[in-house]
Amino acid sequence: MKTSLFTLLFGLLALTATGCHRSNAQGAAAADASELPWEETDIVAVAFVGYGSSFEDFKRTPAFADLKQRYGLPDDISCISRKDEEGEESTTDNELYLVIPRDPNASVAVNDLPVERLIDPDADVYGPILYKSESGTPFFVRCQSSGGMMNLEMIIVDNNGRQIVYRPQLSTDDGSLVTPGIVNQGEGSVLDITQPLPTSRLPQSVECPEDPITARIAQGRVFLDVQKPFGAVEDRTYVLEGITGRCVGLFAGEIGRDKLFFLCLLMDDGGVEAFCPTSISGFNPNSGADFISSGRLPDLKDITGFRQEGDAIQAIDKSGGKHTLRPNLLPKPYRSLFHEVDGEEYELRIYPDWRLMFIDGSREGGTIACCAGQVFQTKADAKSGQYEFRYLMRSHTAFESGDTNPDIVEKTTPSTASGSFRLTTHDGGQTYDLVLLSGPALFRFKPGSPARFSIVSSYEGQPRWSEE
Repeated sequence: MKTSLFTLLFGLLALTATGCHRSNAQGAAAADASELPWEETDIVAVAFVGYGSSFEDFKRTPAFADLKQRYGLPDDISCISRKDEEGEESTTDNELYLVIPRDPNASVAVNDLPVERLIDPDADVYGPILYKSESGTPFFVRCQSSGGMMNLEMIIVDNNGRQIVYRPQLSTDDGSLVTPGIVNQGEGSVLDITQPLPTSRLPQSVECPEDPITARIAQGRVFLDVQKPFGAVEDRTYVLEGITGRCVGLFAGEIGRDKLFFLCLLMDDGGVEAFCPTSISGFNPNSGADFISSGRLPDLKDITGFRQEGDAIQAIDKSGGKHTLRPNLLPKPYRSLFHEVDGEEYELRIYPDWRLMFIDGSREGGTIACCAGQVFQTKADAKSGQYEFRYLMRSHTAFESGDTNPDIVEKTTPSTASGSFRLTTHDGGQTYDLVLLSGPALFRFKPGSPARFSIVSSYEGQPRWSEE
């Protein structure tokens, strides 16, 4: 008879995380859990599938499509995430794991793991239950195990009464999945089905030619070592935020007459992300530096390498086809445009590395809402001064406060808004007319109605980007 999971939920002690690494990654598809290479004590299979702050972004990748086919995952599979103090999904957790219980009738619970339990396993402190099920269906979890400080645990009980308390984490030595090494009577074990990283001939470390930065890959993540401070950038190691999946190779190249430097990331599923150091500074040189990836470039698939050809970077696919990377370029180096109306200032940020932010701010300087996503240039006619773009919004963030809670609460929700817009330059690039060509209204801006934007913020009185 199956032991009730939920009577054990607050009584089980976590298994010691030290142990062996037993990998049984499959090369062929397994239609369901029964076809996995289970050993006698295994009651759950776990795979580390990569990094990602958004499960919706991960679902758009070839890696997710492969997992769906390999393990017969449902289209509506859940991803369990921790909540912050406002009840929103945590934005700091970026490790994604696939969990497949062996028993289709297993009892499963996932709960937040308080740091007190890591310090003292006997501490009578428990986090909220994030998920519970009696069906044993597969699911994903998004959590964090930086420096061995896990923040989520799973409790699984199968039909034979075997049980396991497992805290997903990665080895600090080689980035492999850590699984329990000792299995006592009545306990279960973990089958590691993490797919091995594909090999790449691309470098694992590259130098940025203009900036004192070394980019390197460690455990599928990209780190940027800054040797000398500049602007808002300190001389320390930064993590490139916002990548989805696992990086297997790097390429350093330049694009355009201005020779903008781009760091190209080859991902484990043949996708591409990129980063332009020019995006670090310029918007607000007095604030902290943000090292953020472009996200997956949607038109690039099955890429195996990159090549510098003149002032262009070519992404090379497995068939030898070339795909030119075209950054967002306006006639002047300004990428931040402003429009003030009714006491609110709207800021449109177009980054060279295909990122977009549209910000609604108050006269007092606070942010009311923000849309973030990707943007791709479709037309650049310097003679007529017209530049057209298509955009894909990924998230919408609202900053709210109320009578019961005077503090500002940040609420971020996924967005699927898409469309296109045109910017027409005036006054030698000092002002721009923005017209939405397609897609939904963005804030107060509706398709077909032009709005005049300036390179000068009414609050700051000067351009964010210099003429140099």
